[in-house]
Amino acid sequence: MATPTERPSEYFGKQLSQLLEHIDKLELIADNQMWTLPKYREPLFIR
Repeated sequence: MATPTERPSEYFGKQLSQLLEHIDKLELIADNQMWTLPKYREPLFIR
């Protein structure tokens, strides 16, 4: 968990950031048929 000098929001913000890095990499290598969730870049280009 968070260290005594670190607020929980700072700790979980770092953890979320690390998780998103891994997800971003997976989105690039996963086939669209296997990745059923919308990819992060897709909603940016929906008309």
